[in-house]
Order: sequence, then structure tokens, then C-alpha cells
Amino acid sequence: MKALILISAVIAFLAGCSTVKNAREKQAEAKNLSSDNGGRAEKVNVDLSGCAVRALVEFALTNRPVMVSSRLEVENARLALKRIKSSAPLASDSPWTSPTLGFSASQDARNSDQDFSDAFRTEKGDFSSALSLDILLWDFGRYSASAAAAKERIISAEMELVKAGHEVFREVVDAYFATLEADALYEVALTNEAECALHLDRAIRRVEEGEAKELDVLKARLDLSIARESVCAASNNVATAAAGLIRSLGLEAAMTSRDKILPRKSSALYEMNRVFAETDASAETLFMYARTNAPAMRVSRAELRAAISAVDAEIANLYPEISASASLSWVDPVWTFRWGASFVQSLFQGMRKTTAVDEAVVAMRKAEANTIAAEHALALEISLQCAARDNAREANKRARQSLKEAKENLALSRSRYEIGEADRVDFSEAVSAYSDALGACVSAYYASQRAEAAFFPLTGNYPVYDEGSVPTEGN
Repeated sequence: MKALILISAVIAFLAGCSTVKNAREKQAEAKNLSSDNGGRAEKVNVDLSGCAVRALVEFALTNRPVMVSSRLEVENARLALKRIKSSAPLASDSPWTSPTLGFSASQDARNSDQDFSDAFRTEKGDFSSALSLDILLWDFGRYSASAAAAKERIISAEMELVKAGHEVFREVVDAYFATLEADALYEVALTNEAECALHLDRAIRRVEEGEAKELDVLKARLDLSIARESVCAASNNVATAAAGLIRSLGLEAAMTSRDKILPRKSSALYEMNRVFAETDASAETLFMYARTNAPAMRVSRAELRAAISAVDAEIANLYPEISASASLSWVDPVWTFRWGASFVQSLFQGMRKTTAVDEAVVAMRKAEANTIAAEHALALEISLQCAARDNAREANKRARQSLKEAKENLALSRSRYEIGEADRVDFSEAVSAYSDALGACVSAYYASQRAEAAFFPLTGNYPVYDEGSVPTEGN
């Protein structure tokens, strides 16, 4: 029997050495990537009218359920660390959290009878009590590794909170620009309707004067009907965008209304809101900064460091525990005091512990691959966003020039139509071109603002606001 135990111990020791060696090799490779250099609002009378975008974002950050959930995740991670510290050994940074103190007391009593008679006899037992103290002296690094992993999970949860905040910022800003764009496009539709109505009046007058045919009136009526349908569609888009803005703030329709958040401006078409200044940083510059500062990368690296510490914790599970205990017991009338130390080492558990080390190594390598993949995804996203920014900026310039030309063409077509030098087709095309150019100018400008806003979540920078107004050139 002793020989069997000795053989089992040797096999377990050799298997453990092989597992530890493999784990250390993979751990050394992973350390190269582990460095990080880099309540709901009340449901009544919520009035945010007159608030700047910064204030709307700050309101959403305190009101969105996703932010509450992220904060609770941080708290949960901190509680997990606290639970780990409760089992810290005496030789650790929390030496007085692990002792276990217990107390027990008992009093026995027994009822008995003889020959099923009615006379019962009660015999009282002895009173006893005990006070015990158990202290973990040393665990060969198990606690320190588990605590290190828990601390990294706290960092990960905190970075997830920052990431959630950036996502809320992005949603609020996108909804804000979508609402402003919908307002402006609604004004474009109204302008187009007014031009078509004016064209119909002129066509009727010219028919009465014998300068045009009845077909011109019919075509003008058709153009006006189409314009009115566009007004209806644009109005629906305004309502949809406003609902999205309310939702992005963590509110419901019953809590507030669009007029209490972002009242419509009469100058929505002629004056566009600027929230962010233009930037010119290259994709390479942004990526070199973002790879050490972006919340997504910091979460990924924190998870990798936690996985590395988890390998240490599983390796420490291969080693024994050294603990001490003391107890004081009393069984009337005798007092007994006992003390001692224990050394506990499991020799063989069906390779469960070494398999746990292998699983931790696999999890670490997966976290390592996720870190590399996160860098690749970040580089691609920044490159695409830089291209979107440059394209939107160029489209904005071209749209402004096209709007200027379309307005001049409309004025010329109107004057020529008045004197009969242009037919209804030319005038209708001029009206349509002007409306399209006006809408394209508005959409291109707000697309450029969305592109600028997208860089803050990608790089992890705090949003820099530069709020003001920009006139729609050509009006």
C-alpha cells in the first residue's frame, strides 16, 4: 500500500512539473501583450429645453439603464475581490481577514421509562461548549494570484463602464443630429411644396392669359401632390427622430416631449448646429493613441492580465495548504485546550488539478488572441472612420457648391418661365434640383458631424465640444 502511494505521488509530481513548465512557457509569450501603457429619472415633467449637447449627454449618462448596469458590474467585481480577501492567508496583504472563529454550546437531556409505565424519568446530560480558531498560514500564492485576477476584472469592469458611457454618448449625439437633420429636411420639403404651389398659381394665371396649355396646370398639380407627399414623409421622419432622441436619453414618451428636449427652430434650414470642430489627424496617428487608450483595448488587456493571474492561481492549487488551529472546550467540569498545525496536500485527484491548469492556459491563450483581434478591429474601424470623415467633408463642400448653383438655376428658370422663354419641364427640373441640393447639403453637413463624433469612442478621448451654428450656404 505504501509503495502504491509513493508511485502515485511521483506520477502526480512529474505530471505537475510538465504542466507547470508548459504553462510558464505560454505565460511568458502572453506577457508581451499584457502591458497597458497606455438611476432612472422621474417619470414626470422632465424638461431639458435649452440644454446643450453636453448637458444632454450628461443626463443620459446618469439616467440610462445600461449605465446603471455597468456600474453594478463594477461593484460586483469589487465584491468578488472582497470575497477573495476573506480567505487570505496570514502571510498576505490582508492577514486578518482569513481567521475563522467559531463557538458552539450544547445541553443534553433524556427521557426514559421502564416497562411502559406512566412514570418517566428525565436524565440531564452534561453541558458542553467550545471555542475554535482556524488560521490559514500559507497557500503558496493561491490567494495572491486570485486577488490579482480579481483586481484586473475590476479594471475590466471599469473600462466596460467607460465604454458604455462612450456608446451612450454616440447614441445621444447620433439621435441629436438625426433630429436636426429631419427638421431641416422637413423644411426642405416645405420649401419644395411652396415652390410647387407657386408654380401652380403661375400656370393657372398663364392659362387664363392664353400663354400656356391646360397640360401645364395638370403637371403643376401633380408636382404639388408629390411635394405634399414628401412633406408628409418628412414629418413622419421628424417624429421618428424625436422618439429616438427621447429613447437615447433613457426617457419614455410619457416622461417628456420633443419640445421639452430640443424645440424646433424656425431657422432649421438656414442655420445648422455645429457641435464638434473639424479634425485632420491621420488614421495612423489616431490608432497609435487609441491602441493604449481606447476602452475596448483596455478591457481586452485587463482580461488578458486576469487570465494570466488565473494560471498562477491554478498552479498554486497544485501545492499544499499550511494552517494552524486552536480550540478551547469545556465539558462540565473539565476544560480542554488544544492547538496544532496542519499540512494538507492532495496526491492524486484524477488529474483534475492539472487539467484545470491546462484549461487556464487555454483561456489565457484565447484572451491573448482576443487582444490581437481587438487591435486589428480597432485599426480597421479607425481607418474606415477616417475615410468616412474625409468623404463627408468633401461631400459637404460639393453639396454647398451644388446648392449655390441650383439656387441660381432656379432663379433663372423662374424668370425665364415668367416671360415664356422656359417651359414647365425646365422649371420643374430646376425646382427638383434645388430641393435635392438643399437636402444633400443638410445631410452631408450632419454626416460630417457624426463622423467627428465617432472618433471620441474609438480613441477613448473625452468629447471636446465646440457648439455653435453654421449658415447653410446659398440661402
